[in-house]
Amino acid sequence: MYGRTPGFLSALALLAVFAQAAAAGDHDHGDHPWEWSGTFALKAGETYTWTAARSDDGTYAGVDMKLVVVRLPEGAGLEAVEAQAEKRFEAPMDDVTSGSTLALGSERGVRLIFNRASWLSIFLMEPASTGKYAFFAQHLPTEFENGFHYLKDENGEDVEPAEVLVESTESEEENLLGLAVGGAILSSLPGLLMILFVGPAMKRVTGQGVLDVGNSFAAGVILAAAVFLLLPEGLHYTGVGQTESVAAAIWGMAVMLGWLVGVCSHFLGHSLHGASAKAVEEVQTTGDAAQGTSLSRKMSAGNGPIDVKVVTVVIVGDFFHNLVDGMIIGFSAKCSRSAFWAVVGGTIAHEGPQEVADFIVLLTKGGLHWAWA
Repeated sequence: MYGRTPGFLSALALLAVFAQAAAAGDHDHGDHPWEWSGTFALKAGETYTWTAARSDDGTYAGVDMKLVVVRLPEGAGLEAVEAQAEKRFEAPMDDVTSGSTLALGSERGVRLIFNRASWLSIFLMEPASTGKYAFFAQHLPTEFENGFHYLKDENGEDVEPAEVLVESTESEEENLLGLAVGGAILSSLPGLLMILFVGPAMKRVTGQGVLDVGNSFAAGVILAAAVFLLLPEGLHYTGVGQTESVAAAIWGMAVMLGWLVGVCSHFLGHSLHGASAKAVEEVQTTGDAAQGTSLSRKMSAGNGPIDVKVVTVVIVGDFFHNLVDGMIIGFSAKCSRSAFWAVVGGTIAHEGPQEVADFIVLLTKGGLHWAWA
């Protein structure tokens, strides 16, 4: 009961994540991996400026945007190059930061990384030849407008698209939501199934050697999850769009904040444990031995006193771990099917051992009955 409930909260968290994403327009759409496409007549030898600005609330509509540009054959429209654009969307892309120059007509797509330290991100574009170019963007370019047009020529004049196609949204959002929630539930099953086998076995274990092996396994899994998974991912995500020093500062403060949350959870558990113990003592002192014995038995679950300090830290940590897992699964569903299944597979691979490790800690160190844990 105590340790397993956070795993299912990841699915509920996805509902809030997708509701927010739908309101912000930060999603893929229709039958294509892009949300917007348009054609522009551009001239060779001229440099065009593509911009993305913060909204009035001080944030970008997204941290980045995939963009594929294809040179159109003479007299052709968007549909003529859609298949080519889809291949480039699925292929690896080059990350491009604000201030970079893009040579239009390249065989590779790009991921525009917006500068979160500035209110405006600028990308220069140089066509290889004069003609029409088809732009396929992950998001609506107008979502990043704030006071001026997203594409301008060297004279500062707006460059308007000759043809625009915005993908349908409703059916794809429903499919993505079902896929994400299903992935979150699927990632929780291995841990639950493993616990169904480990739980009854741990109930019958009395040998100290076996308990030592279980505790060593739990410690190794939790340490590995932190060193190989959580800390590197945190450093990677905090570094997107930031300088090295700013990213290191954010990452370091996040690590210290995580430690502080653990300390606060420990002391909170200590306070709750002291209050519970005092309540048992008062009940026993009043002479109601039956009630006191019953309350004490509920606290100890027949296996010694419950260490609320340990239980609290595990529950708080497991809650945030599963919450972030659910959010990442939800966001990966918006990228591509291959990315989604890669994330779900990775989550399943670490979720089973991690949940069993939490279970063993709650059982052996937290003092919970195996059914409660």
